[in-house]
Amino acid sequence: MKIAHIITGLSTGGAEMMLLRLVKQQQAMGVDAVVFSLVSDGELKPRLQADGIEVIDLNFSRGRLNFSGFLRLCKKLHDLRPTLVLCWMYHANLIGTLAAKLTGSTPVLWSIHNTTLDSRTSSNMTIWIMKLGAVLSFLPAAIISCSEISRSIHEKIGYRRDKFVVIPNGFDTVLFHPDQKAGNQFKTELGIHRSTRVVGIIGRYDPQKDFPTFIEAARLMTQAIQNIEFILCGQGLSEDNAVLMNLLEQAGIVDKVHLLGRRTEIEPVYQALDILVSSSAYGEAFPMVIGEAMACGVPCVATDIGDAHILIDDTGLIVPPKNPQMLASAGIKMLTKSNDEFQQIRMQARERIIDRFSLPRIAEHYVEEFKKSIHF
Repeated sequence: MKIAHIITGLSTGGAEMMLLRLVKQQQAMGVDAVVFSLVSDGELKPRLQADGIEVIDLNFSRGRLNFSGFLRLCKKLHDLRPTLVLCWMYHANLIGTLAAKLTGSTPVLWSIHNTTLDSRTSSNMTIWIMKLGAVLSFLPAAIISCSEISRSIHEKIGYRRDKFVVIPNGFDTVLFHPDQKAGNQFKTELGIHRSTRVVGIIGRYDPQKDFPTFIEAARLMTQAIQNIEFILCGQGLSEDNAVLMNLLEQAGIVDKVHLLGRRTEIEPVYQALDILVSSSAYGEAFPMVIGEAMACGVPCVATDIGDAHILIDDTGLIVPPKNPQMLASAGIKMLTKSNDEFQQIRMQARERIIDRFSLPRIAEHYVEEFKKSIHF
């Protein structure tokens, strides 16, 4: 079985990371893959190539069709004759489907990894393509949604109800695992004492992540817990971000915050945390950082966005979005549990990911859907 994956780009977003892990896991299952990236040279490209996976850049500019790139995609699909085409996200869904239909009868699957698009942060073109997808949603053999909330929202927009199958994101529980020694070493590198409680937020600096709410919650948490520090990790989370620094200075917590920026090796960050916070205000479907943290035995406090509540269940706490007081209270409640209770929650968080969302289990679900779609 050979799968042609077509994705908008290969940056380090949630869908992109899921593609990376899926094709690597399925290699061991005898499923070959080739990856087409509309936008060239994302950070994940060399990681795919290092595992022997062919990556073909199509040199699209963001928001613009590259006719020569599209023709190249058509020719490559014709020459490769893949078993099926799996498209990832709105732009790739439409462009990949058109190319596949023009070059043969190869079954096409769509993949959707977000809930809603905000007009303040998403281009009009992206919103238009999302709506056009609803009109054309009769074309794919199936539409894979990574979350129940994403499926529900897209059905209301007009996407075909009978096409949807929900396959949640999967997590590498070998890569992401508890390691107190590595966590303590990382804390030492940052100048954090081993006894200090550490709260983390991981994700790019973006309105979707609602950092003002997180920072206000962090300020409130420092008033209740003296021995506490915060790790902020992700693109734009550095001292070069003047807006972020101003928020931290106004909150009076600059000296308690460690800004790491974007990191390729994220496991030690999780392993150094006592809890992970997700303060997103909208747009999340199935947050990867929550599952990765839980796989490392880190309890999570998250806003009720997307399927965060399904991931966390009773191993953490869920609060309404844009409510720093409730976010802070939940964090304080988690951090002031007895040691025995806290260790029990850590263990339960990891067990939930292993039992429900391990990468091998999710990769098998994809293969089952591939087999169904071949006969579409």
